[in-house]
Amino acid sequence: RGHDAFANFELFLICFSSLYGFLWDVRMDWGLGRPRHGFLNARLMFPRRRYYYVAIGFDGVFRFVWVWMLVPPTVGLNMALPSYLKFLSTVFELSRRAIWSSLLLEHEHRENTMGYRRVDFVPLHFSTERNEESEDKKSRRYQVSIEVIIFTIGIIGSSIIGGRYAMRDEDY
Repeated sequence: RGHDAFANFELFLICFSSLYGFLWDVRMDWGLGRPRHGFLNARLMFPRRRYYYVAIGFDGVFRFVWVWMLVPPTVGLNMALPSYLKFLSTVFELSRRAIWSSLLLEHEHRENTMGYRRVDFVPLHFSTERNEESEDKKSRRYQVSIEVIIFTIGIIGSSIIGGRYAMRDEDY
């Protein structure tokens, strides 16, 4: 009986943490959730409001899918995900975090241009002078392109490896 109470409390804490994280994402990180503006914000950068509603729904649903995958077996729920869904939930979590970071950057930019900075333009951290040699520019572009490709291959590779590991782990 005591184990059931502890397991239920653990499940409650997991769900409460996910709900709190979702609300924090929407309200604090993205600056959305304002009832006066249709649960969005007065200033938006994307042309259609539905993008924000889809992102909010995506964040809420897939935050809980990720948590569902992480619910420990000690809780006593027989809700184990099939192996193919473990891989998909990992991909969804990566997508959720990419959307989260995009909307976080948008919110930070809106806040910076709303009153914290005097101009809408934020200067770049590197020099953009025109007197640089074209060879130097080409080599920098090439170097950045290589870095982006390596980073992308690393992310995709780690996702595939993680997915295969999750598919092999049938006991969890």
